[in-house]
Amino acid sequence: MIGIGVMSGSSLDGLDIVAVEFIEGEDLSWKVIAYETYDLDDGITGRLSTITIMTAAEIFRLNSDYTLVIAGQLQQFILDKRLQPNFVAVHGHTVMHSPEYKSSWQLLNGGLLASTINCDVVCDFRNNDMAKGGQGTPMAVLVDRDLYPGFDYYVNLGGIANISFLKEGVWNAYDLFPFNQVLNHFSRKVGQPYDKNGVIASQGKVDKNLLSQLLTDPYILKPFPKSIDNDWVKTYWMDRINKYNLSSADVMRTYVEFAAMYFSNNITKGSKILWSGGGVHHTFFMKTLESKGVDVNIPDTTIIDSKEAVLIAYAGYLRLCGKPNFVSSATGASDNVIGGAVYKG
Repeated sequence: MIGIGVMSGSSLDGLDIVAVEFIEGEDLSWKVIAYETYDLDDGITGRLSTITIMTAAEIFRLNSDYTLVIAGQLQQFILDKRLQPNFVAVHGHTVMHSPEYKSSWQLLNGGLLASTINCDVVCDFRNNDMAKGGQGTPMAVLVDRDLYPGFDYYVNLGGIANISFLKEGVWNAYDLFPFNQVLNHFSRKVGQPYDKNGVIASQGKVDKNLLSQLLTDPYILKPFPKSIDNDWVKTYWMDRINKYNLSSADVMRTYVEFAAMYFSNNITKGSKILWSGGGVHHTFFMKTLESKGVDVNIPDTTIIDSKEAVLIAYAGYLRLCGKPNFVSSATGASDNVIGGAVYKG
């Protein structure tokens, strides 16, 4: 079975599309057969970044426009790679995420997408887990457990950094802290969409007061399971950083130090770590990690950039097979659930 996974993360740095072949046997085997990242139109990213202050009518229009952008990129990807997929699985753009209200809203019109590309679509993954008392996240523990064995920790450095690990026979996973969302935000303030190789951050100075606040923030000290909502990043996390009135370079240098210290303090020395997500390309951050004795063996670029999209493809595959695609020990749900709505093409 060939499935396509589509992921557009909270950092809005592109649309990742991956085609994965799943081969059932005594043990499931799989392989990536095609992968591509597409830039999102500035008009779409600008609207997605301000969605929480839009009117209902504006969100309604954006839902269709965003879906049709994804449809167009999928059609191009399928044509260019000469694929005949059995299904497409799409995460959608997270508008709001609230375990308190047992609801998560990922922007996407699944019916419109399925009819436009003439292929079955799986989407809206998180809500069933949340209905069972879970956080609805992180989902990444699913592929860490099943598709990428052999590591002590799995860390994804996306818009929000998250971690998975097996401890005493139980899988644990949770959101750590905002990552690329913060670094990209302050990079844009100096005219760059992102800090390539960490050059801007490397020129800044660590502010000890901000560093201390970040390391002792209530969310950082809160036990898991726990998760982060994109709106919380804007209304709480960014506000606490902005009150120091630092230059972008100093904020970014301090933030790199904070994140590196977090991993150094919380990951057992000598552990084998699988790193993924766009943050792995932040050369200065990875060197800062290494200087603190953290394992920074960099995996193949395909793993770094496509792992989240592989996750969505795998979650869609399990949904269509009628198998659980959430790990309750990580999300906090009462049991392992099958998440995702299916729209027929």
